[in-house]
Amino acid sequence: MIRLAALDDIPRMVELGALMHAESPEFKGMRFDSDKLAATIATVISNTGGGFARALELQGRVVGGMLAMATPHYFSPDFVTCDLAMFIAPEHRGGMAAVRLLAAYRDWGKKLGAAKVQLGVMAGIDSWMVEALCERLGARRAGVVMEF
Repeated sequence: MIRLAALDDIPRMVELGALMHAESPEFKGMRFDSDKLAATIATVISNTGGGFARALELQGRVVGGMLAMATPHYFSPDFVTCDLAMFIAPEHRGGMAAVRLLAAYRDWGKKLGAAKVQLGVMAGIDSWMVEALCERLGARRAGVVMEF
């Protein structure tokens, strides 16, 4: 079940964030700060209009989720959305959960009237699968991220 994330979910979501950090080849060179992540999650949950915080719950336990924000674009009053993170514990991948999370995010952005609903695929975890799934849900490649 995908539901709105609550402040009570923060400790488990931080645990999942630590798992994502450990699994990601792109994030390994960065320090992980659980307090900072907890504060970020709380900010997104509390931002009722511009925050998207969803928990994926199976049998009463949060096993994944997604965080995103909506904000006016830097050169336009039009809103854009961008994800902060989407993660599903490895043992719960392969079903419909990612499809449901992404569809909920897409629909939330469209309901807000966002000019762009954007998703970055940057953790390096099954990137090609995430990209293919997004394309099946109607997304298109809209740019490239370069890193030095």
